[in-house]
Amino acid sequence: MKSTLRALGFAGMLTALYTMLYALLRSEDHSLLMGAVLVFGVLAMVMLLTRRVDWYGVGRPAATPGAVEITS
Repeated sequence: MKSTLRALGFAGMLTALYTMLYALLRSEDHSLLMGAVLVFGVLAMVMLLTRRVDWYGVGRPAATPGAVEITS
């Protein structure tokens, strides 16, 4: 991880995930609701973390500075 702060953040994330999964498995009455909330939260986090990714440019090679791109 190259950093104690990153390692602690990652450990905290894993702890929260396993706590939620444990609570989900232990709760028989509210498991569907808790599962839906958990999936919604994970989807929201993925959307927040990838909001600046240019998905159309992922496979393209990086343009060199000063190069002229010809498009048709």
